[in-house]
Amino acid sequence: HRKLFEGRRVLILGAGLGLVGIACAACTEAVSIEMTDGDPEVVGTLEASLRLNEGRFGSTQVSVRHLFWSETGERAEDPYDLLLAADVVYLEQFHAALLGTALRSLKSGGHFVLIASKRNGSLDKFVTLARTVFPHTTVLDDYDADVTKAIRRSSKCFPIMVRLCSPEAGELPESVLRLCAEGRERNQERQRDAQRRERREERRRTLQRERNATMAECRKIRLEEARRRAEEEAAIAAAAAAETAAIAAAEAAKPRQPVLSHAEQAGRSDWNLFSRRCTCSEDETYKEMVFDCRGQDVIVKKPLYGDFFHGDFARKMSPSEEALALHIIKHKRQFKKKRVLVLGAGLGFAGLVAGVKTAAKHVEITDGDDKIVSLLKENVALNSDAFSAKKVTARRLFWGEGLEGIRPFDWIIAADVVYLEDQHTVLLKTLRRLLKPSGTVLMFASPRAGSLAAFTRVAGGVFDRVEATTNYDKDVEAGMHGFKCFPRMLRLQWSNPVAGPAVVQRS
Repeated sequence: HRKLFEGRRVLILGAGLGLVGIACAACTEAVSIEMTDGDPEVVGTLEASLRLNEGRFGSTQVSVRHLFWSETGERAEDPYDLLLAADVVYLEQFHAALLGTALRSLKSGGHFVLIASKRNGSLDKFVTLARTVFPHTTVLDDYDADVTKAIRRSSKCFPIMVRLCSPEAGELPESVLRLCAEGRERNQERQRDAQRRERREERRRTLQRERNATMAECRKIRLEEARRRAEEEAAIAAAAAAETAAIAAAEAAKPRQPVLSHAEQAGRSDWNLFSRRCTCSEDETYKEMVFDCRGQDVIVKKPLYGDFFHGDFARKMSPSEEALALHIIKHKRQFKKKRVLVLGAGLGFAGLVAGVKTAAKHVEITDGDDKIVSLLKENVALNSDAFSAKKVTARRLFWGEGLEGIRPFDWIIAADVVYLEDQHTVLLKTLRRLLKPSGTVLMFASPRAGSLAAFTRVAGGVFDRVEATTNYDKDVEAGMHGFKCFPRMLRLQWSNPVAGPAVVQRS
């Protein structure tokens, strides 16, 4: 329909992205085309689109401006021959403003062509209102065969064409005048509503300022009261602290009595497998424990305080340690002229028993904590006169590190060293490296939430024979029967390098 635009001035309302205006300018011989929109950002987009298509419009003058629809106002000085719009009637509150703008912008006898979907009846409502303003209003749904083919009429979004023809020159119809009058009244009412809202907002702001001032004053009073209470409480706390310090000083001046456990009072070891007597140092930093090991004394110095790598556990005598020491005493011939390595020795009781009660060739007592190693060296020195073993030493050994150059041992003994499952791999690496092919690993350990069972499974992949047992000593069973921490005995050996791993479990 290019002839419709020849020599015409065209105004496009609600231009949006500008496709209609740009296509019209590029494909017709219109005198001028002005694209408008009420959104400033959209106007900027339209200007950018014009720059992109510069040089494609021939003699047609194309422009963009911001236009906000209004129900009332003066007629355009230079009205347009043709108005175009697409999908601009979906908001009913703008119908009157759109019609008012169209009336003021069109020449007498000019046409307003609108194409829009029905959108829940919004188009029908617009047409009803338009017929009260424009004398000739036509609604078409068969205006173009290509559109009908591409978008079926049964589709909800099928675009309908509405053609509105402006009245000829002369007085405006009564309906138009009435519509303009109603528009003016609505504008005045909106202005009055805006003034009322502004007055209400000013009253609200005044009340809010008054409330804020009152709240600030109340907060100031509360803070002052809180500061006064804090000063009073601080004074009371200082007085109480001074009184407590005075009482503590008085208590400190009194001679302190060492605290004795029930086992110490009974002259027994913590797990009742040995006779024992204890004495505290004058500064009460350590205890000296003397164990009666079948007629021979073994002295163990135990610190009462200190920060150790494994916490307080390093200062305690475990049931597995006592069970291991008792086993060494009862089977001391197994260690004769053998090299014995003690891993994770802690206080070193089992290693000291091996030095005192056996004729081992060399007993080496080790731990990974430097502070514990210093304590082990002191305990070795305390028992040096009682050793039957040819050589007894203490040194630091961190599992899996610095193993090169160390001669293998006939026996590797340990108590409660498998409770950390993440250390099983480096422990087995150390055992494999430091044990002779004909040697034996002897361990005592409590079950500890499955850690012993986990180690037993892993050890089966390294040693040909893995033997775990609970029925190994009547004295241990009598002293600790029913205890959750009852120690199991674990023996690891290489019996046949060719055979696969074997796990033997005995009750």
